Amino acid sequence: MFSQKIINFSEIKTKLLKKIKKKKVVLCHGVFDLLHIGHLNHFEESKRFGDTLVVSITKDEFVNKGPNRPVFSTSQRAKMISSLDCVDYVIINDTSTAENVIKILKPKIYSKGIDYLDQKMDFTFNIKKEIRAIKDVKGRIKFTKSHKIDSSKILDSFDLIFNNEQKKFLKKIKNNLNLTILESCLKKIKSLKVLVIGETIIDHYVLCGTLGKSGKEAFLTFKKNNELKFLGGSGFVANQVSNFVDKIDILTILGKSNKDNNFIKKKLNKNIKIKPFIKQNLPTIVKSRYIDDIDLKKIIGIYDLDDQIIKQPIENKINNYLKKNINNYDLVIVTDFGHGMITEKIAKTICSSKGFLSVNAQVNSSNSGVRNLTKYKKVDCVVINSNELVHETGKKMPNVEALAKILKRKIGIDNLVITRGSSGALLINKNEKIISVPAFAKNKTDKIGAGDALLGVFSLFKAKNIDDRISLLISSLVSGYTVEKFGNDNPITKSYLAKILSHII
Repeated sequence: MFSQKIINFSEIKTKLLKKIKKKKVVLCHGVFDLLHIGHLNHFEESKRFGDTLVVSITKDEFVNKGPNRPVFSTSQRAKMISSLDCVDYVIINDTSTAENVIKILKPKIYSKGIDYLDQKMDFTFNIKKEIRAIKDVKGRIKFTKSHKIDSSKILDSFDLIFNNEQKKFLKKIKNNLNLTILESCLKKIKSLKVLVIGETIIDHYVLCGTLGKSGKEAFLTFKKNNELKFLGGSGFVANQVSNFVDKIDILTILGKSNKDNNFIKKKLNKNIKIKPFIKQNLPTIVKSRYIDDIDLKKIIGIYDLDDQIIKQPIENKINNYLKKNINNYDLVIVTDFGHGMITEKIAKTICSSKGFLSVNAQVNSSNSGVRNLTKYKKVDCVVINSNELVHETGKKMPNVEALAKILKRKIGIDNLVITRGSSGALLINKNEKIISVPAFAKNKTDKIGAGDALLGVFSLFKAKNIDDRISLLISSLVSGYTVEKFGNDNPITKSYLAKILSHII
């Protein structure tokens, strides 16, 4: 019975519009992660605005209430809401806002709770978009008067959101971080002049369905269903950082393909200025990954790249450019993917920067066995993962902290961040004080870019000498947000970061 009330977004025109024709339709929209008396009061009051009450809910992948949310899945939330007598239909929405539902459904009333009267608390600015949408279909917005009850507080009180490690960390930082402090931090970093240096990569995803074993030979066969391209490498880092600063430059290597290079330039945010150096007769780096489109697990990777050290003429051009310009920046972020762009000579020039210098020298399948980090000296910040730590030190010790201190002293690193996957991240600061933050990502959809996102945001905060715990937590939340998204098309914005923080602090 209740399932008949539940409508997928794609079925609105075919299953719903005829049923509600000539009715005064009221639309409510939200996540409704934990159904409580506040929601019931809101729905009942909304129903009195018209004849038919439709509730659209946000699908799991578009919920941005912070780590470990939603607690209840799309189907669970839809089933609970559809069981209410006052609700006539439930729509499972395919986007993060109600805009598209409003445009198709054309309700007479769009009903929101009393808490939305103060639009300053709408960090995503979605309510403004939805108000425009309801006006476009000649409807209007109304606000219910029932008292707001905070779902997040209820869920937290029942220990449904955070594990013990997460709660312990949040308790320590609670008195030092709130939305006002976050806003102050974001204002401080906004004017930073930033340069990102490193290889730009195109991440090419080929989504496949499994057909099975070949009938003639012993290999698996797949059917290509779709393919997507995302901006990766230093391009993704620049895009992520550009959401927090006014202007940013990127110095990178590109190949001969105009098609690939135009894609990169198109994907870069408008406040990014690119300084490309072209490798003639060589490709722009494209990393193709074939992915099972059911569980999004990667099957195989095929890379189109030339990872030989760049020729001396290009090396000289890059080095001369850096000598003239590197001291114009407050912050220099280096993403060294080990594909031959950053030579010993270029690294030496980079390390002469008077600004705050952050480096990530990655170990990947094409540069295994080569230590990229040792060519950098006296660096303000380094971000690497625990495997790269073992690789760069040449030692395998059970104590990550001991290994980190060896590397820190060897290169001369003020702030060393070790990312440890599901174990979170560890910072050894300038005074060798150790600070750790637990992992907050619940749904690990795509790990590519997570470390790059952390590098970019942590560098911004530390370049302005913002508190270590705050810097580590914020950058870890950004990394967690990246892990939970498929592909790197939409790096986190300041507004979404504020929304996430509002639900956990």
